[in-house]
Amino acid sequence: MSIPCLWEAGSKLAYVVSAKFDYHSYICPDVGPAYASALGIQVLSFSGVSYGEDYIYIIDPQLSGAEVAALRSVIFNHDTRIVFRIIDPYWPPQDTNPLRSLAFEAASLRESCVLSAYQPSEIVDLLAKVYGPKRFHVSPYPYDVSKEIPFDWSHRKRMIAITGNHNPSLYPVRALARRKRVTSPLWRAFTTNLSHPGYMNAFGGQALVGDRYIRYLSQHMMMYLCPSRARLEFLKYRECAYAGCCPVGQSPEGFPVSASDSILNVSLTAFKEQFRKIRHTTPEELLDRSTRYRLSLAQERSPSLIKDRLLKWVNSVYG
Repeated sequence: MSIPCLWEAGSKLAYVVSAKFDYHSYICPDVGPAYASALGIQVLSFSGVSYGEDYIYIIDPQLSGAEVAALRSVIFNHDTRIVFRIIDPYWPPQDTNPLRSLAFEAASLRESCVLSAYQPSEIVDLLAKVYGPKRFHVSPYPYDVSKEIPFDWSHRKRMIAITGNHNPSLYPVRALARRKRVTSPLWRAFTTNLSHPGYMNAFGGQALVGDRYIRYLSQHMMMYLCPSRARLEFLKYRECAYAGCCPVGQSPEGFPVSASDSILNVSLTAFKEQFRKIRHTTPEELLDRSTRYRLSLAQERSPSLIKDRLLKWVNSVYG
């Protein structure tokens, strides 16, 4: 049963986006208006927010340094219900993320909470401990069934699509896959490689991003998935299902069991044996795995389910 919307009880939930960040050029719908719209949450621009008492504000992670400074002034001088939405968990030499830094600073304020896109890891694991279980919530990206491409495998290549950043310190399994393309002719013949275009679309709309990226993936029977060293449930796990590819690689932390069971595992320690298994997996089994994988995400990451859980948590904190 769904949770009543907060605005029915007099409190409105709003998603505050930066007035300075160029969301239209950003290639991922994991922040900004695109993310809020997927969950049916009202969007407010930072420049137009008055921070009234009848609102609970979810703060987008792309706020500029100046906007974060202005937000700090608000929350430390007024009783404002603020939910910091945090994405990046990696532990750099020093914390240069201004919103994440403010979230740590505001932990003593009972009206502040944290909403994480991923299971706690690295810096965000520390943030979760500072806030405690009641004021920290994990809300994965919603799955959009309208982006699904039909399962027509007649024109697909029996190959694995490898895409994304391959920094070995962040993405060790994907970096291994890229290295193997150099050292193993058989692996190179079994895979394709698409370099990461950067998060801001610097190619004037010519890069393979968004729907074009999903159509590119759909030319393959399989897609390589790496959750990074922090075991994060990236958007790529959704895009693999949208494209109807069989997932190859590793599961992220907190992933639905039914989705994890559909992944053909590839690890750092048993690559040769696992690749042999993949090569001998029939197209029929690949299709079965991709079908089960898509069904699992459509059910376990549906926007209605994620929103209901989000509203239930917000009600438990502020209700």
